[in-house]
Amino acid sequence: MSPYEGGVRVVGLLWSANLNSTSHYWDGYMHITDWLPTLLSAAGVEPPKDVDGVDQWESINTNSASQRKELFEIDDYTGYASVTYGDYKMIIGEPIQSYSGYLGGDLRGIIGSPPSYVDAIADSTVFGVLHSIGRTVDTNDFSLRNRTVIKCDVSSNSICYPSNDTVCLFNIIEDPCETTDLSATYPDLVASMLALLDVEMSKRIPRVLPVVIDPLSAPRLHNYTWDTWIN
Repeated sequence: MSPYEGGVRVVGLLWSANLNSTSHYWDGYMHITDWLPTLLSAAGVEPPKDVDGVDQWESINTNSASQRKELFEIDDYTGYASVTYGDYKMIIGEPIQSYSGYLGGDLRGIIGSPPSYVDAIADSTVFGVLHSIGRTVDTNDFSLRNRTVIKCDVSSNSICYPSNDTVCLFNIIEDPCETTDLSATYPDLVASMLALLDVEMSKRIPRVLPVVIDPLSAPRLHNYTWDTWIN
């Protein structure tokens, strides 16, 4: 629903007995389609070659650079697209502004106070399984968790929204909250990223309209979290 980092950036947790190191933070680019070949590779199965996803297992396991050099998000229904290349992300089109602002305070007011981090770990199914096989978890070590936290200047009102004639360009490594538009500073980079996006958009399969929204997918029915709702 939003091409901004708040709509596409998530954290993940991966554990395997095959990991070289079970205590490291990997910050490489990864697309949701990468999970299939990555998990197959982690399980010792040769991933298929004719899939969209990229096998990231070696990169994660050795804490090395991502196999992905670029990420695309194309929403031909609402009419926006983004391309991430290196440290930069460019957004074009007309994203829905009501979904693209800072919503942290509003959502916290709906969800309420979060549970104790230590208690949540100790009460989890994963903790129970690891404990049963003799794998200890240091619930007092917050170092890895703290590295996933991003703090934004919520007082900033200078959000860049693209239009049919303009684009927005951000350095999402130095400015993950996307407060500073760099499109006027790096016009050559904008042109290169537009060319990348044009190639990717030429390969897309347009969705069938109209799009039917299932009322059972409403976030209010799922504790305001993104989750599957169809078994």
